[in-house]
Amino acid sequence: MAVGVLVVFAIIFLAVFFKVMAHKKGVIAPRWIPIQIRVPIPPEEYDRDRVIGSPVSGEGHTVNLHRLVCSCPDQQWRRKYHPGDLRRHCEHLHAELTAQGFTKQMPRMAATVIEGGYTLGDRAEMLQVPSNAEEDRESFVPVFIAVSDDKDWANVFGPDDHDTTGVKEFAFDVEANQWVDGIAPVAGDRIAKYILLSVQ
Repeated sequence: MAVGVLVVFAIIFLAVFFKVMAHKKGVIAPRWIPIQIRVPIPPEEYDRDRVIGSPVSGEGHTVNLHRLVCSCPDQQWRRKYHPGDLRRHCEHLHAELTAQGFTKQMPRMAATVIEGGYTLGDRAEMLQVPSNAEEDRESFVPVFIAVSDDKDWANVFGPDDHDTTGVKEFAFDVEANQWVDGIAPVAGDRIAKYILLSVQ
């Protein structure tokens, strides 16, 4: 009985300790979010409301970078996602994170999504696809696929055949079953088949 009580107290103590330490260091994204698209949370000094204009309409919205919240209607439904999840971000959070220089300390794939202003729907996932590089057919590269909620479009973030170390954005038209402008990422044929199967 005494051992059980001690175990419970130890668990409570550790939970409180890690919560306090996380608060002191700033919240970090959970490990279940792949590291390539994990968003570091801005520190507590950014826990303030700031009114910024929309990149598209110019309308003002209140943004809090530490909490990663925005007053715009689009961001309201996105709050169900963890702050470290790119799907939580509206265009205004993207713009402010970029303007404040936070993308410079992010993984390249997450920074590409944010700097490009791409807002994501519910369907987003990471894949490892075989590289098309002739000299190394056993290697794999990370690719991030974000399918629109209407399932008619997909944004794909990853390398192309010419540079398997960089990250670019590619667009796949699901209805037309083709890459926009004929420009595909590395392993584009495999990725296209996967997208088409995933939206059925």
